[in-house]
Amino acid sequence: MKNTITFIGIIVFAAVIGFTFTGCEELVIANVDISGTAKVGATLTATSRGGGFSGNHGYEWGYANTAGSSAFNRIYNATGVNASQIVVASSHVGTYITARRWNEREGAYIYSKSIGPISN
Repeated sequence: MKNTITFIGIIVFAAVIGFTFTGCEELVIANVDISGTAKVGATLTATSRGGGFSGNHGYEWGYANTAGSSAFNRIYNATGVNASQIVVASSHVGTYITARRWNEREGAYIYSKSIGPISN
């Protein structure tokens, strides 16, 4: 009898654990990436992956004068789907360019790593 109760207890425990793991959502990290060359005249393209992005919010582009800076001076000449591309202008020589996109799940902008310094 004792073995039967232990066996039933193990089955119930396994079922509870199984339901718990089945009900969990997979955590997907949201990222924004930039591809292209840090050079005047080059096209830079931003892409995003992970959950929380929607077509309602396109990319925004910005630059800073130093690598790793939290400054985000807007660049307004973006093209492509959801403003996903820019052509690097000569006015950005020596700067670092970053893309960002609003993430509804996080309730915040997700920033790419900066690319640069921009050269001629």
